[in-house]
Amino acid sequence: MSASRKSDIGKKAWIITWRDDRQLPFKDEVAAFCNSRMSEERVGEIMQRIFIDRYCNFSERLDIAAGRNDALQDYCGVHYGDLNGVKWTGALFCGISENTYLYARVVTDIVIQDDDDGNGVPQWTEPSKPDVKWDVQ
Repeated sequence: MSASRKSDIGKKAWIITWRDDRQLPFKDEVAAFCNSRMSEERVGEIMQRIFIDRYCNFSERLDIAAGRNDALQDYCGVHYGDLNGVKWTGALFCGISENTYLYARVVTDIVIQDDDDGNGVPQWTEPSKPDVKWDVQ
C-alpha cells in the first residue's frame, strides 16, 4: 500500500461495519462512516436503513414504511453492547439475517490507504472496552 491521504490522518468517526459470525477472524466490510458527534439513536436509525436496504424484501420494506414498529424490530432491531451484564453505549448492533449483522462504534486514527489499484482502504484504531469491575455495596 502507498502513503495515506494527508486529509484523512487522525480522524475520529462512528464506523458501521458488516460482521459475519461464520467468518473468523472478522473481516470488516465498511458500510458507512458517521460524524462522531452523532447520537447513538441517529446512528441506530442509519444502521437500520442500511440493513433494510440489503436484506429486506419489498413486502418487509412496505411493512416498515407503514409504521409497523414490530416489523422493524423483527427485521433489524438495534441493540447496545453488553459488558458483563452492563449496557455499553459504545457499541451498537443491528440485524438478524443468519449470522450477519451491522456493528457500529466510534473509532479513532482513521487513515485511508491506497492499495495497488488506487482504491481507498480504511484503517483505524478500535476503541478500548471499559473495565466494568465495579464494586457495588
